[in-house]
Amino acid sequence: MILKIYSGAPGSGKTLSVLNDVAETPGRYVIAVPRKELAEEFASYLRERLEAMTRSAIVKTIHSGQPGYREGVVRRIKDALREQGA
Repeated sequence: MILKIYSGAPGSGKTLSVLNDVAETPGRYVIAVPRKELAEEFASYLRERLEAMTRSAIVKTIHSGQPGYREGVVRRIKDALREQGA
């Protein structure tokens, strides 16, 4: 596992740096954020960025506020990883 730490002052562009690195570097990523709105926002940004780069990838958002899911978030993360052969 590779761990990369982004540090800097608020508003210095850490989030966009992370998301751009994810879009540009093939691999499997789990991005954890404190609010479900951020999860949806980041996923949308990644999808748009990947489309602009003409790259395809699976971007899956998992959070507790999604209607129609009975399983817990941890179970859904495990299922998503299993589906992708992790």
